[in-house]
Amino acid sequence: MPLNIKSSPDDDVALEAMSAGKIDIMERVTLKQMQAMQRTNPEILAIRNPTTQAVTIQPRNDRVPFNDIRVRKAMQMALDLPTIAKDYYHRLY
Repeated sequence: MPLNIKSSPDDDVALEAMSAGKIDIMERVTLKQMQAMQRTNPEILAIRNPTTQAVTIQPRNDRVPFNDIRVRKAMQMALDLPTIAKDYYHRLY
């Protein structure tokens, strides 16, 4: 059976079409939308892949204070990686 793929700039229209079985794949689904859709349509297989793009801040490592490796290590240690993994990516660290 071929996949039915359509493009819709309106997320609400796409959600309705997905719930009605009129489309097979949908992008830009939030976690809450996915959970609600699974409650009302348990036959829908939902796979949420977080974006692979990230906004990064890259300090100039040739300038003070970032040319000191201890400063860069301290900045990395200040990040709560398990919480980021759990809350943003919805995965265990």
